[in-house]
Amino acid sequence: MFARNFFILACLVLLFACKGKEREKQETLAEIATKQIYADSLLDTSFEPCVRFGKIHNKIAEIDLINLYGKMNVQTYRDTIGGKPYATTILFEGQNNELQIVWHNEELLQYPNVCMFTKNKTKWQAPEGISIGTSLEEITKINGKPFEFTGFGSPNGGIITDFKGGKLQAIAKCYVFVLDYDRKSNPILEAPISGSEAVSSDNSKLKNLGLKIKNIRVFLNKKP
Repeated sequence: MFARNFFILACLVLLFACKGKEREKQETLAEIATKQIYADSLLDTSFEPCVRFGKIHNKIAEIDLINLYGKMNVQTYRDTIGGKPYATTILFEGQNNELQIVWHNEELLQYPNVCMFTKNKTKWQAPEGISIGTSLEEITKINGKPFEFTGFGSPNGGIITDFKGGKLQAIAKCYVFVLDYDRKSNPILEAPISGSEAVSSDNSKLKNLGLKIKNIRVFLNKKP
């Protein structure tokens, strides 16, 4: 009888534990959703190239971000790279509108050097509506002519380096756009694309790669 009762008790404990974990998971998802809605309500996606990105301008500091968006939406991480201190602040970490900020003054966390966003559903965007997921064809159309980017043979592969005098040349000092492709569908690329030399966006070998913008970096310390 004792063994039977113990078994039943153990099953009940396990059941309540599972229910508790399920409830905890549901609450976590609800919290994330609430946090995302709140973050979206704060977001200002307007911009002035090289001057301002939303409410983030070249003289802002971490404390200003906390006052604007709340401590819950501002996380700073410190490390050392090559013996030098390194600090980065993540705005809306883990959310669709996540934005990484690298500072000029990494000690006082002031003066943004570069802001970077990578999430597919982000509301952040660059001029002409360019955002994460904008296709190679769309970029070419906006630019009004083919452009060049680095081949995928180095860690810096896919970076647009020259708009060749097209419409987007005017913002080249303010933004860096990085293209990428589905590496599972296209594990091997032909030499002209996989090398380190510049690749033209009208190269016929790019046709079926489905190249899209995967990373946008915004500079606030340069003049247009």
